[in-house]
Amino acid sequence: MWTSRRINSDALGLLGAHPVSMPISELHSALDKRVIDGMLSPTTAIHDFKLYDQIRYGTRINMFSSLLMVVMNKERFASLPDFARKALDGGGRKELGAQGRRDL
Repeated sequence: MWTSRRINSDALGLLGAHPVSMPISELHSALDKRVIDGMLSPTTAIHDFKLYDQIRYGTRINMFSSLLMVVMNKERFASLPDFARKALDGGGRKELGAQGRRDL
C-alpha cells in the first residue's frame, strides 16, 4: 500500500497493510508491475498521474488535510476594511499553527 505521509503509514500499518513510500511519479509503474496493490492518495492524483487505468476499486476516506496559509504584508492587512480583517482573523483556529500571528 503506497502512502506519502508517515502518519498515514502508521495508520495503515495498524489496519494490517504494509505501507511503502515512494515518489508519486512511480505509482503507475509500481501498480502495473504489482509491486504494490493499493494506494492512499488524494483523488486528484488519480487523474493527474493517469492512474485510472490501474485502479479497479476505490474507497473514499477522510485521511488527508492540506495546509493553507494566507501571507500578507502588515501594511496591506491594516489597509483592509474591518470586515475583511475580521474574516481573515476568524477564518482559522489558532491551535492549528501560526494563525493570527502578525509577527512572523
